[in-house]
Amino acid sequence: MIIRVWAALLAAGVLAACAGSSAPPSTATRPHHLAKTPAGPRFIAASGWHTAQVVSPQPPLVPSAVAANFPVTVPAGMFPTRSELRHIPARGIVVTVSVWSSTHGFDLRAHPIRALPLRFSESTLRRRFDAVPTTARWYLLGARVHGHIVEVNIFVNRHTPAPGGLIQSELDRIVVPTR
Repeated sequence: MIIRVWAALLAAGVLAACAGSSAPPSTATRPHHLAKTPAGPRFIAASGWHTAQVVSPQPPLVPSAVAANFPVTVPAGMFPTRSELRHIPARGIVVTVSVWSSTHGFDLRAHPIRALPLRFSESTLRRRFDAVPTTARWYLLGARVHGHIVEVNIFVNRHTPAPGGLIQSELDRIVVPTR
């Protein structure tokens, strides 16, 4: 079953704001050469994982991909609802990866240059915000990869220790396009 994915617009804007970085300026205020949408990230297919790619339907156009080790049914173009995150199974994992073509507007300290594969051990456990219920744990990993800003969000069930090895196996399958 293919995951129906939420828009990176809302996810990226809300999560980037919560992570201490700022969302990039709208395409209306960005120079034309920065408004170009980069090729999207993806996950290499793996047994037991459901993946999908999406570009947000509204500016800024942010290519994203999502992977989960259980079927997720989030309406296309929307961030997962509290209800969706509240029902992550005991060993359930949802990983999103979004890519911006410009570093403009981002706190680069929160997005150090990193090589693939990204490491779960370098992610930070984030404070909950309204869209993340108390039953979910949220990790964020910011990076600059191939000249792009990359943000990876990892959601797990709060009542189960984060299955780091399983998360890492999916992070190993992230592909970020080169410029």
